[in-house]
This record gives sequence, structure tokens and C-alpha cells, in this order.
Amino acid sequence: MDEINEILQSRGFTDYKWLHPKKDIFVEQWVRFKCMFGCNEYGKRGTCPPAVPSVDECRQMIHEYENALILHFKVQTHNMDDIHKQMADLLALEREIFLAGYYKAFLLPQYNCLVLWPLPL
Repeated sequence: MDEINEILQSRGFTDYKWLHPKKDIFVEQWVRFKCMFGCNEYGKRGTCPPAVPSVDECRQMIHEYENALILHFKVQTHNMDDIHKQMADLLALEREIFLAGYYKAFLLPQYNCLVLWPLPL
């Protein structure tokens, strides 16, 4: 974790917390129901249910990790250019961690699909 902490800090990410996925991350069915019954786009996009893995598949995947990292951003923005820049920075961070030998590095973005796509890469 020390090497990842150094990568984070070198990229300006200083407000974060390490988690233990099996103990600290709960993957529950109610979240999917929020999509099913609360989103007019349900079933229309490849980044939303039902086109994404099931709750059980998500839980299983997350529980395969020994450590997880959550980043906190104090400044919230609705400016699409800022959002896309932030996502590009996060994807670059994921890539650097992967290239450092942490091959299970995997980013789960904080924005919904209506905001993110199309994301210029």
C-alpha cells in the first residue's frame, strides 16, 4: 500500500481511505431497484441494469479484493469539461497503479452513466 500511497500523492490525491471489501463494502439489491423503479433510462443503456452484472456477481467480484480505496473530492462540479477531466485523471491513476504491478486495479466511477458517456479519452 505504501507504493500506491506514493502514486496517489504524486498525482495530488490526498483525501482517501483504505477499506477492507469483505468487511467495509456492502453490495445490496436495493441499489438495483433504485435503477429499475427510479430511472427513466433503465434498460436503455449498456452501462445500466439489466446490461450490467447482477448484484451477486458484483458482490463476488468486490469480495475478491483484499483492499479497496475510496477517494473523496471536496469540490463538486456540474461542468462537463471538469467532470471529464477528473475522470481522465482517475483513469490515468488506475493505469499507473496497474503498470506498477497491481493488476487487479479497477476503477468504479462516482458519476452515473448519463453524466459520463461519451467520455473523451
